[in-house]
Amino acid sequence: DDPLSAVDANVARHLVAEALLGALADTTRILVTHQVSVVAQMCPQGRLVVLNDGCVVHDGVLGDVAHMPHLLMRGDVVRESEKEAQLEEIHLHEISLDDMADNEDDGNNNSSEQQKPAYEHSCSVLKDTNEEGQEEASKGAIIEAETRQTGTVSWGVFRTYASHMGPWWVICVMCLLAVGAQVMLILSGAYLSQWSQLDNEQQTQPATIGHYWLLVLFLLIFSVSRAHLFFALCLRASQSLHNTVFAKLLSAPMRWFEANPTGRILNRFSKDVSLMDDMVPYTGLDVMQCSLRVLGTVVFVCVVNPVVVVPLIPLAAVCVWLRRVYLRSSRELRRLDGVARSPLYSQLTTTLHGLATLRAFELHDDSRCQFEATQDMHNSAYWTYKQVERWFGFRLDVVVSVFQAITAIGAVAMRQLAVRGREEGTWLGGLEKMAADPGLLGLGLVYIIQMASLFQWTARQSAELTNFMTSVERIIEYARLPQERQVTPAEEQTTLTRAKKTLPHPSPWPSDGVVAFNDVVLRYRDHMPTALKGVSFSLRPREKIGIVGRSGAGKTSLIAALFRLSEIEGGSVTIDGVDSRSLRLRTLRSSISI
Repeated sequence: DDPLSAVDANVARHLVAEALLGALADTTRILVTHQVSVVAQMCPQGRLVVLNDGCVVHDGVLGDVAHMPHLLMRGDVVRESEKEAQLEEIHLHEISLDDMADNEDDGNNNSSEQQKPAYEHSCSVLKDTNEEGQEEASKGAIIEAETRQTGTVSWGVFRTYASHMGPWWVICVMCLLAVGAQVMLILSGAYLSQWSQLDNEQQTQPATIGHYWLLVLFLLIFSVSRAHLFFALCLRASQSLHNTVFAKLLSAPMRWFEANPTGRILNRFSKDVSLMDDMVPYTGLDVMQCSLRVLGTVVFVCVVNPVVVVPLIPLAAVCVWLRRVYLRSSRELRRLDGVARSPLYSQLTTTLHGLATLRAFELHDDSRCQFEATQDMHNSAYWTYKQVERWFGFRLDVVVSVFQAITAIGAVAMRQLAVRGREEGTWLGGLEKMAADPGLLGLGLVYIIQMASLFQWTARQSAELTNFMTSVERIIEYARLPQERQVTPAEEQTTLTRAKKTLPHPSPWPSDGVVAFNDVVLRYRDHMPTALKGVSFSLRPREKIGIVGRSGAGKTSLIAALFRLSEIEGGSVTIDGVDSRSLRLRTLRSSISI
């Protein structure tokens, strides 16, 4: 029933050409319209019924009424309608931002250089367009491409995360507890090694047993305190970051929400927050305690067997190089995984919103194919990341195995050379002083064997922590969102107090409901034309009005200026004599309604 009256001439022509005369060409079509040009296109030989005042005044073909223009409309009106359609097509590139503003409310994605037909925008129910990165369309596109950081995760991200943990002295206490736990672990192992070399009488003395249990007790206290304090600090950092970012999100301007789809926002507050809450604390604790264990093991082995210091330096350099190569790829793959996940959430969101439409048009297969394509893109990034992770783990195993072999062979060779040098009286006998105690050497070999998996796990977890910090990085990005213009309570109170003095009778604001637009100029974006150009009018108290206009006339822009959904460039909007820009947004929006 007159479906073309709600769209402009260009969109109407596109609907007629592509829908009525295109996709529905082989069907029976019943169209109610008052546009004669459409009638001429639709049924040059078809049936035409002319209604007037609810009565059928003609029933035939178009040719029958060609010579009876009084049944339709005056010829000059017809020619004027066709002329307007031609002019609109010629000046299509001069579409004002009013059109875009109203179309934004309908979920359309327009360009400042070219306006796409409405049916193309409505297809967002079926797909989340990923053409945002195209340079030509992005100049005036409403939906902005999601940004992705490149390079290493800056230390600023770690400092910001640490600053939300709490006071610096609490973090220092946690670090001391971690170091103390590792020292107690090494001392208890060394004490146990020496204890095993004592005779039976010394081993059973209460003092010997008591010293060992005291070391174990301190180890338990330090370990539990370290873990508890670390998780408490991470939980505090997660809560603080979430609350900060959420407050920033609630104060973001409307144009930011129009430029960022819901799926993208949900991705940050679901997956990224989940990684920050769950994976960063566990991975961070693993990195801290495993790094201290590896460092303690290396220092202990170097003390009991100094020979391993020589090959340790190049092996450490190889490990650092491998980690750098791994991080260079895995970090970007993790970021790509985060960006590729946003279209997946958007696809689910749009599918749920348009579920009735999908079922009505039997587009289940199309929707499934689009979802599978989006899922494949995300899986490609995730699977590649896992393959790179395995590549890194295998090479770390090789490096640790070489270190184990050098340590074991070096310890045995040094002992044998020292014994032979002592028997032969050569300088090799001096190596006996460097040879370690057999018990401590055995303990060092045990630590080295354990370090095979521990070192790989530490290196992988440290790289994984860096990768997980990309989620923290993405969350911190939302802490720098543009904010709506705010007014302090003191400034607002000063404005309201000054306004009361001008009233004949003191009353709380708002009192009468006098709304005045004074030469208002509104622009939605800096690089686009104005949506309102010097609009001025006033509304008397208790007056009911209606705003009538075509699509793009600026109806929505008036509401945006009234509620300060977009800040005006010039002029003023006053309510009972108070400029709306001098009020807090909470006060303004809670005091008026439409």
